[in-house]
Amino acid sequence: KNLIIYGSCVSRDIFNLEESRNFKLTDYFARSSMGSLCSAKYENASALNRIPSEFRRRMVAYDFSKKIVTETEKLKDADVILIDLIDERFDLVALPTGQIITNSSELTESGLLADINDYQLIQHGSNERRELWLQGMQKFLGLLETHNKLNCVIVNKVYWATRFEHPSDSDFPVSLAATQKANQE
Repeated sequence: KNLIIYGSCVSRDIFNLEESRNFKLTDYFARSSMGSLCSAKYENASALNRIPSEFRRRMVAYDFSKKIVTETEKLKDADVILIDLIDERFDLVALPTGQIITNSSELTESGLLADINDYQLIQHGSNERRELWLQGMQKFLGLLETHNKLNCVIVNKVYWATRFEHPSDSDFPVSLAATQKANQE
């Protein structure tokens, strides 16, 4: 079965197990928010080239290009479209040129925002961020409906962790209140 994943490694990694070998991962979109889909694509090769990892560079390039809704040839052959919303934890960036991109750690690695003046950070949990997410999700679901793929969608209900798996002297990177709010959302 042909599989497309929109989500995190939480969903992708289960397909590395021997029991999952009957699935062929044909496309994978991570580190990108549905909220970024409601704008035009953005191009910045120099920012992408500053990301040393090919995989992380590709994920930011997909977010910039809105590839999930602009290049649909693999979608037509998808048997399963697995979605998890863990990457909705990221803020969005409204660029002065009008495009919206995801403020992932990979975007930070590119140094792009240090090069730009007057961008707006749209915070996770804000009404504006939620409205953009709804618009992006409607765009994505409309595309799936156009290609008769709504019946192929499976939502993997994943949550933010509330503690380390093993005891650690490190502080947990996110407050329990923020984690609970994100998980409720």
